[in-house]
Amino acid sequence: MKNAQDNDVDIFKHIQALGNNKLYIGAFVLLAVLFATGMTLLTKPVYKSSIKMYIDYKPIGYNRATEALREFEKKFYSKKVFEDWKRQNSSSIVFEDFNRITTTNSFLNSKINTGAKFMLQKRSTKVATAQIEVSSNKLSLLNDYFNYANYINDALIPIFIKKADEELLRIKQRYKKEYNINIINLVLSVDRHISKLKQGYNMIKINQPTLPEMIQPKTMRIFVISIFIGLLLGIISALFRHTYRQKKTNE
Repeated sequence: MKNAQDNDVDIFKHIQALGNNKLYIGAFVLLAVLFATGMTLLTKPVYKSSIKMYIDYKPIGYNRATEALREFEKKFYSKKVFEDWKRQNSSSIVFEDFNRITTTNSFLNSKINTGAKFMLQKRSTKVATAQIEVSSNKLSLLNDYFNYANYINDALIPIFIKKADEELLRIKQRYKKEYNINIINLVLSVDRHISKLKQGYNMIKINQPTLPEMIQPKTMRIFVISIFIGLLLGIISALFRHTYRQKKTNE
């Protein structure tokens, strides 16, 4: 019983000591806030935006709409295509910026590799969507990535024309002796599609970049963790200070 009472008295004294040292603890919290503020100000902001694209019908010459977007992906990661575009455009983007963006968690922040990444999303026979996810500390680069995406889209037109021509040839060879209204309509449909492509029609629709979102520094996270650490250090330090003073007094 006496030990329990002594423990209650000790806990009460510790709480009282913390109350008497609230300004001392507050100083640790203030230092933590100043540290968080400095860290936030010194960290270069990184923004994320997405350039979304889609195909809303099954492209002629392909079994699935996603196959056409795979053609886009191949060119997106092609060094030769990029260098051809770079020769025609003034941009600070380098080929090494095209990466598989990874995020590495650290204690107060996350290290984010800036660059661009192609991501295939909805996959079906007739509809396919994808996006280029861009992370950069330069907002002006978003427009460069958008221009590069449109350059690739234009570069795909000859490939799509070739695919459609091959499909038209297969249809004619397969049904050359049994033409009917359905076959004629199919041939005309493919022929109209080829004509549209030759006029510069883009099968892949590319949207403008989404509104940039700041993903680094993670201000709220930095402040919450810093304040917690500052408060914890302040409490521990105040208790040690109280114990030391009490020991001195008893001596």
